[in-house]
Amino acid sequence: MERLKTGGGPARGQKLVYSTTDGRQRFPDILQVSYGEKAVIGFDRYGRALGAVVPMEAVQMLAGRLDAVDDDVRERIERAARALLETMQESEPALELEEIAASRRGSATSGAAVRGQGEKPRRRAS
Repeated sequence: MERLKTGGGPARGQKLVYSTTDGRQRFPDILQVSYGEKAVIGFDRYGRALGAVVPMEAVQMLAGRLDAVDDDVRERIERAARALLETMQESEPALELEEIAASRRGSATSGAAVRGQGEKPRRRAS
């Protein structure tokens, strides 16, 4: 999914949303961009928003410790989060917990619905 940054966050040309497959391959770079540029970078799977990598300052903000975050950093994170939300509104909403639970119950014999279409089963490490 090629969604490019349009507002605060990653440098111009950096992706704002990665597929889980692409994100897994580029995770070290994503962490560096999130840390260094105070970017909020999202992940989706099959067009559905799943989650995001955020700088630790964003976690402090969520925990109500706004005084621990510089004003300029807080503004950058807020701009990046708004840009991500705007971008992800274009995709389908993430699955609700009830949908995930129902999917797992209904597909106990067929793991395909849980793993996703066409995805190979993963081997467990011994």
